[in-house]
Amino acid sequence: VEDVVISGGVLNLASAGKTRGIYVSMNNTDTNALTIDDSTIPGIQVDATNGADIGHGLITQSRIAAKSNIEGILLNVNQGTADNFRIVDNLEITSPNKEFINVRSNNAPIDNLTIANNTIGNVTAGAGLLFRADGDTFVQPLILTNNSTRNEQIQTFVVDLTSVGMVFD
Repeated sequence: VEDVVISGGVLNLASAGKTRGIYVSMNNTDTNALTIDDSTIPGIQVDATNGADIGHGLITQSRIAAKSNIEGILLNVNQGTADNFRIVDNLEITSPNKEFINVRSNNAPIDNLTIANNTIGNVTAGAGLLFRADGDTFVQPLILTNNSTRNEQIQTFVVDLTSVGMVFD
């Protein structure tokens, strides 16, 4: 698949119940670019599995309002790659009771992942962040960089290293 572009669409699944608006599954398939922009969507899931490679992913300038029990955006990379994936400049990313943005990486590097300048949820007191490292962080390190701007408030920040099997004092 050379390039995948979804642009300028309004997807209304009000009668469909519990479902995502867009589900892109790349299974042992490569694409140079995946772009979702200028759209209104009730949830997005992007999978790169079994050796799949998404060269440059971009979700931007969209309104993503997921239904109950659905993440706003789920990026699931399992034994694939999604290097240079960017979730930037979205007008809204919400979910009533799940994560607004959920990135799962299992045996799969996601180098240069960028999540920036999005309007996340409707939480006025600040957002909570959860990072879970599942695997050997000595071989494949987890690096977090905070590029927040002034007056952004993070109420909670959790790093879950349970699966590495070590006790930290």
